[in-house]
Amino acid sequence: MLRQASALLAVGALLSCAACVLYNPDYDGATSASASGSTSDPVSTGSTGSTGSTGSTGSTDPTDPTLQTGSDPTSGTETSSSTGGTSTSSGTESDSDSSTSAGGVCGDGIPTPDEECDDGNLDGDDACSPLCHTPPTGINLVDDWKIEKAGMSEPNQLANCGSSMALLEMAGRLDTDELHCRPSFRCGPLSIGPGLSVITEGNTVLGPYGAGCYQPSSAWERPCPPGHALVGISGRAGTLFDKLQPRCAPIEIHEDGEGFTISTGPVVDLDPIGSSGGDPFGPYDCPANTVAVKADLRAGDWFEALQLTCRTLMLSYD
Repeated sequence: MLRQASALLAVGALLSCAACVLYNPDYDGATSASASGSTSDPVSTGSTGSTGSTGSTGSTDPTDPTLQTGSDPTSGTETSSSTGGTSTSSGTESDSDSSTSAGGVCGDGIPTPDEECDDGNLDGDDACSPLCHTPPTGINLVDDWKIEKAGMSEPNQLANCGSSMALLEMAGRLDTDELHCRPSFRCGPLSIGPGLSVITEGNTVLGPYGAGCYQPSSAWERPCPPGHALVGISGRAGTLFDKLQPRCAPIEIHEDGEGFTISTGPVVDLDPIGSSGGDPFGPYDCPANTVAVKADLRAGDWFEALQLTCRTLMLSYD
């Protein structure tokens, strides 16, 4: 019985093998190639469980664009290509031009949020500065600062230029004993000229104060240079003024990336008037970026006391 069953199994195996050969004449060669690790079949290379038919799942053929993972060229989303290490995108990236930044370019005629103006040029002295700032139109004087008093007496008179003018000149008389009397002052408005220059033109005279100089005297004047204003005083004094030396400073307007600023420059000593008597005083100067606008003083027969009041420079825009 056992011999009969074994014989039947052997016959079945031979029939199955014959059927494989009939179905695939290379069956033996395929079996041997598979056994030896050869990959001579180009159709089946790289496919797992594939019979090489078009459209089979699991294919990774890089030459067929319809089989790229997640690739839909009409979907508007970014797709990656495995060839050459490059990536392409469609529909979602916006173009950028480095020549048109968010900050804009001053002088191109297109105002941007970081520009106060843009008139299409880089010229000065017009309605828009070369850094695209709106230029100031005037100069205001604000707040009050009293500086130290010169002289031994207390002031009892006031020379006041008013809120919009600065002190630009001191004047007076000097008697034969070289003592001071009859002081006076000149005031003027501050305005903006070409190239951000400051114009100082005095047109108001305050004084003279006192009735003194009961002996021959000579007049003197000490005007500040153009574009300057009075900012201080120094000299010599006892009970009266023996020597006076006015001090002036230039008024300057500058522009930087933040805009315009106004300030005072280095102080300039004018020529002194008087003698070497008495004791030295000063210099008594206004704070930085301020100019003198008032003079509290005492002057009877002679000039005895002086105290300046200063105000802060401020630009105005119409």
